[in-house]
Amino acid sequence: MSTAADIEKKARKSTKGLLQFFFGSSQEDAHDLFNQAANLYKQQQQWKDAARCYLEAASRGEKEKEHIFAASNLVEAANALLKSDEHTVEHIDPLMRAANLYNCQGRFSQSGRIMKNAAEDFEARGDHLNAIQFYLKAAEYYELDEFGKVAGSQARMKYAELASQHTEKYTEAIRVSFRGVAETVVQIYETEGNKNLKNQLLQYGVKDIFLKAGLLHLVACDATDAQIAYTKYTAADAKFATSREGRFLKVGSAAILTAIPKYRP
Repeated sequence: MSTAADIEKKARKSTKGLLQFFFGSSQEDAHDLFNQAANLYKQQQQWKDAARCYLEAASRGEKEKEHIFAASNLVEAANALLKSDEHTVEHIDPLMRAANLYNCQGRFSQSGRIMKNAAEDFEARGDHLNAIQFYLKAAEYYELDEFGKVAGSQARMKYAELASQHTEKYTEAIRVSFRGVAETVVQIYETEGNKNLKNQLLQYGVKDIFLKAGLLHLVACDATDAQIAYTKYTAADAKFATSREGRFLKVGSAAILTAIPKYRP
């Protein structure tokens, strides 16, 4: 039985010299052979070798216009790179390439899933800046698919959550003021909150979303806007006024304005 190394060697030979000149199927053969070698390396947990062969297979797949197969190879390559080194960022390029290939084929939910998985990986390792950016990408891709709206909302909420928790790093990276980020996140919370009010299964959690939006107004040094937001939220959801979250926002913003009359910058 041929080893992974034997198959990889055969794949490289099939794309060189006279073989490539005389046989039009050499690229297709190489694609299959590199894929076989990669799968064998994967079984043996030789992750760097597997990643190398998956990338080679993807390159051949792109040349053959086999975009879906190429995208799948790129995702496998990224996974192998992560297995080889859990702290690597080398897997980003193949993931972005895979997402672009899926997008070109109109498979936006698949590209959204790729970005979401990458975001979750970065979040797990504490790389919140990359997590924020990949959750945003995931939301954008999911929302291009008519059946990806729910997943898109979830990804956008994760983006909002992390962006509001790690604003210092994020604002420095994208060169936007804290107020600018806060306004974007507030808009996301308000949009998702109003959307969830139309869904009986999600209505209960709206008070938490509105509270987060209101607190961001306070953190952004705008207690007056927080009071205006409170009025808007109670108009959208009458139950917010009597909820613990609603009372907290109302009392908190009023207390700040009373204690510091010139609170607004």
